[in-house]
Amino acid sequence: MLQETCHYEWQNLIAKAARKGLLGEEELHWDSYKILSQELEQEWLQSVEQRKTKLRPKGSKRAPKSAEQKRKISEAIAAKWADPEYRNRVCSALAKFHGIAEGAERKPRRRPSADGQTQKRSPRKKDENKDPAERETKTQVQRVTSKRRRKPSYKDPLASTKLEMLKNIRAQRTAAINKKSEAITRAKMLIAEAEKAAEALELAAKKSPLAKASLMESRMLIAEAIQLIESIEHEDRISSENEENSTEPASHLEEEIDSDTQDLEVMKHTKVNGVHSSSAPVLETRI
Repeated sequence: MLQETCHYEWQNLIAKAARKGLLGEEELHWDSYKILSQELEQEWLQSVEQRKTKLRPKGSKRAPKSAEQKRKISEAIAAKWADPEYRNRVCSALAKFHGIAEGAERKPRRRPSADGQTQKRSPRKKDENKDPAERETKTQVQRVTSKRRRKPSYKDPLASTKLEMLKNIRAQRTAAINKKSEAITRAKMLIAEAEKAAEALELAAKKSPLAKASLMESRMLIAEAIQLIESIEHEDRISSENEENSTEPASHLEEEIDSDTQDLEVMKHTKVNGVHSSSAPVLETRI
């Protein structure tokens, strides 16, 4: 104990000497880092305010050109562009940059109409003379093909097995949750009975010190039991929220399996070369 006290005082003396420093040095504070950071923050805010209030020059930063200078620059550009060799060199460089072949005809640009509105294409007229049953089967096939295009090319062959596994895990979890809830309700009932017994024991505790000690112990055990039940309920609440989030992939898996079965049924009843085909599945049994 004496060694620990000496060690603690020695640490305080070293810290105090480091804070005061040598002769002629500035004495530091315990919160010097905080003070310096506040000073730097104030300086930064002041610099920001000064930049806001400072007037900025309008226009470009270059010196303005007079009319005579502008005329001379335009004449020099026109004289340079009049040279056919320079013009061909610029055009070939632009074509090379944009990836246009030499001598290729460029499409004329669309000029905007006088009204400023783009012409809308008229929608294609649908053939209404077709058989309604044929049109219905065609739309079903188009729907199936569109679904297949949207879906990825790979399908998990163990999707149904995984779905059954998820269902079994969910059932086991619900059974465990039900057992736990029953145990919690039973524990609450026992705690209520223990509280009633403790209330009845209070009268005897006033006269007997042994009864008083047992009453204090029972109160302590009841408080620990209540705290334990509250912690279990809190964990169950968190696990139920996580389970709700984890049920989304299983629901997506069920939808994918159902959509695959519907696609197979639709493809079975389609017309092949104008002939209605309803092929039934063939089961092969091997011994």
